[in-house]
Amino acid sequence: MAPNYDQEMANYTERLRLAQAHKENSDSEESEDETPCCLHLRSVKIDLPWFICAVVFLLVLLIVPIVVEVVAWTKQGSCDAKEGQVAAPWGTVVPAATMTQMQSSWTNMAWYQVDVYDQAVSNTTTLGYWSDVDLLFGMISKYVYVDSITGRTVLEAWKPGVFFMGKRFHLARCAGAGAEYFIEEDWWTRQWFNWDASIKFNIKNSAGEIIATSQRKRSNVWSIFSRNDWQGTIESPNGDLIAALKQEPFTSGDLFFTWQKWHTKNLRPDLLPNEVVSFLSAVYDIAQKQQTEKNSDW
Repeated sequence: MAPNYDQEMANYTERLRLAQAHKENSDSEESEDETPCCLHLRSVKIDLPWFICAVVFLLVLLIVPIVVEVVAWTKQGSCDAKEGQVAAPWGTVVPAATMTQMQSSWTNMAWYQVDVYDQAVSNTTTLGYWSDVDLLFGMISKYVYVDSITGRTVLEAWKPGVFFMGKRFHLARCAGAGAEYFIEEDWWTRQWFNWDASIKFNIKNSAGEIIATSQRKRSNVWSIFSRNDWQGTIESPNGDLIAALKQEPFTSGDLFFTWQKWHTKNLRPDLLPNEVVSFLSAVYDIAQKQQTEKNSDW
């Protein structure tokens, strides 16, 4: 029988077409395997579009800081977590003259901690420390003072949740009824061109009466021969000096791993408790560090 060349040619052409189609499918699968945004679950392959990958990445960037804040919040001391608290009278927790210093950021990455020293006794042994933790990117803030000897949380401060122009703090003892203090920024006194980063606070008692005012500012702003530092004052409504707060212009010790020290002196403990002065010193120190990190005034 004579060979059917047309049939053989048709079969050969069909085999070439099938081989070419198989090769194209193999190349397509290899290119899909190289897609960076691809999940393999055993033998099942799920390809995610690029926009889903971007959404997942953004969610991770958003969730991780919140998780870190929640962990830091739960680790921080709290008045409610301490049982059997003894009411420490105002003026007995912190001495009138103290030195405070912020801990290095590499030791406390999720919160700020300001160590408190009795300046008349030792600048190496801490009496206690103030710590600050923010939640929900600063929408909720809490401060506590922990006694280093007993390990107990003695004082607690927080930012009230009501709307307020400027900064506002509520300071109270962890145990026992008694006086509480409200520290509120006088926002309307802020200058348009605030070269020295000046900020003023009104200090109120439990009855809402202004018993003192405090002002923090940066000194030596225009000096080219000396480094500018921070300082604060607390005065009575009559203008009498109650307390002075001053930051050292330079760090002592390792320049790269220590922060500048603050020296606080309460001249009138009968008018304002030492603890309120110490808290303001910690607030000013934390604000200065935040400004250094963000390079903006608060």
